[in-house]
Amino acid sequence: MSTLLSLVASPCFAQTTTTTHTISVPSGVSQASVVDGTTVNIYAGWANAASNCSTATSSSLCDTCVGGADVPCNHGSIHPQSVLQIDVSSTTANINGLPIQLSTEAGSVQLVSGVVSTVATSTGYTLQIPWTLLCANGLSNGTTKLGSTCGEDGTAGTPPFFLTQSLYFGPVSAGAFVEKITLTINLSVFSSTSSTYTECPNGATGSEGGAACYFKMFGGDEKVYVDIFEPSWNLDSPAMTIGSGTAPVKSVTFFSQESPNAGADAATIAAITNSSDSFELPVSKGEDPLSDNRLNGFENGTRYCFKMTTVDVTGNIQRFTPIPPAVASDLCAEAADVIGILSDKNCFIATAAFGSSLNRHVQRFREFRNQFMATSEWGKKFIDLYYEYGPEAAASIKKNETLRSMARGMLWPLLGFVEISLHYGLAWGIFSLVMTLLVLRKLFQIFKFRLIKRSN
Repeated sequence: MSTLLSLVASPCFAQTTTTTHTISVPSGVSQASVVDGTTVNIYAGWANAASNCSTATSSSLCDTCVGGADVPCNHGSIHPQSVLQIDVSSTTANINGLPIQLSTEAGSVQLVSGVVSTVATSTGYTLQIPWTLLCANGLSNGTTKLGSTCGEDGTAGTPPFFLTQSLYFGPVSAGAFVEKITLTINLSVFSSTSSTYTECPNGATGSEGGAACYFKMFGGDEKVYVDIFEPSWNLDSPAMTIGSGTAPVKSVTFFSQESPNAGADAATIAAITNSSDSFELPVSKGEDPLSDNRLNGFENGTRYCFKMTTVDVTGNIQRFTPIPPAVASDLCAEAADVIGILSDKNCFIATAAFGSSLNRHVQRFREFRNQFMATSEWGKKFIDLYYEYGPEAAASIKKNETLRSMARGMLWPLLGFVEISLHYGLAWGIFSLVMTLLVLRKLFQIFKFRLIKRSN
């Protein structure tokens, strides 16, 4: 993995010239790192790294997703042999021959031991340190050093945990940095053999510490859709609690396996592991919590079942769907060239009106479609007509806020009908809709009568 960025920054101490840096992070991190000025943000995940990383080398990361049913893992975990290396080219004068040191403080140099012996040249320098020594000598959970296992063995408190800590490195002369780079470590550690979520349907957010915690699947043409989705994170700031820390949420991953038939769904879900086929959907901020709701590349005529997990910013995968799930069939779907959700997630009239395909009102319309309309001949014919003429109307509604407001107003009575049908049955839903339309008709007649009377 390599991230290479160029930047121009003012030196740490007053000088008359501008220092030019080029900083690269070629190895030893789980996720792409970010360079901002003279600050390097490192994202590293350590997820059960002792399980199968004994043969990994210092220049490679380790895939710990090796077949555990609900075991936290990372496709690029750091491990006992991995080394963090950062290369800096610098035009700072008078650094040639100076030793490179790592410090826990920005001012006086409080050394962190373990830096591979290097000295600066006239063109730059390298920080190179094994993660085991970095954890043992520099990183702490606030009170206790993590130790050579980066806390995985419980010496610094029981994992899981997430920490963010700043360190500093650069060439040193007379006990002070000539220039320094701020190294911000974001480290997530898991050593547990199981991590599941508690299902939180119907918008029960906040109960699962910021993890994704409920979903339903629906089949489409060579696709499967996340038809219903519930996270427990703050929609404007997706993050979840990991021990005493809080880690930003990066994505949601669905692990899948073929199911021979609906009767085998529960057993299929139980057999899914963290090395099964997987599909990752990045997380969005705001009302629509997923960047997309389509999983592609499925074979029509085949049924698939899924487990859902949440992925933090370091790439650690955790919070698996619990076994047994509440309703196994909800987590499975058949890919088929049938009536389903259109490829464009924003082409429905309801989606255009409410602004998001994963808006809870839109989800309720889809539940009604799945439960009543897609299972009857009259419903399928209506869906055919709707999918033929709906996209054009939706495109116009989406572009015009006035039309969106009008569409929402027209959909509210239908939403009431949908909610009553889903809770009490279709007959009660139809009855409530008829009564609502009769009341609206009467109100319109009264309004029309008053307008005529005023005009006379």
